[in-house]
Amino acid sequence: MKKIKDNKGFTLVELLAVIVVLAIVMSLAVVAITGVLDNARKATFVSEAKSFLEGARNVVNSDDLISVIDRNKATHLIACDNAAASETTIKLDEIPLQQGGVKSPYGNPYDKTNSYIKVVASKESGSTVCKYTYSIFLFDGVYAIGTKDVPVEWNSIETSEVKTYSLS
Repeated sequence: MKKIKDNKGFTLVELLAVIVVLAIVMSLAVVAITGVLDNARKATFVSEAKSFLEGARNVVNSDDLISVIDRNKATHLIACDNAAASETTIKLDEIPLQQGGVKSPYGNPYDKTNSYIKVVASKESGSTVCKYTYSIFLFDGVYAIGTKDVPVEWNSIETSEVKTYSLS
């Protein structure tokens, strides 16, 4: 009697099982990577908002605010007195940045017409120190920090604030 030769290799069922397992692992990896990329984009969006806020602080602290407001023919200047808080808005175009500030991490250009930083100056009664508070509405056509009517305070900006937004 002839001995049957021992065939080495994989059966079709074994190969299909391995392919199915690999497909499941790949789909889980794609979902995880998508989440990581979205979180990275949100963190970059927040970082750029903070860069705009820092630029606005530099404008206010360097007394360039008067020239910014005059250039836009604003009817009021930001003043610091005991009577009431004074406020103004600074558009993104008026903030000098060393780099960036053109496109969001999502690839959309920032809406510089609608995005703004609100600066409020106030002084407590009897104090000689002027206190400035900053809030921002940053919009790229799809994603935003804050809303057009309710900007986000500078110290409250987190990745959870980045949301899809529509002006209409």
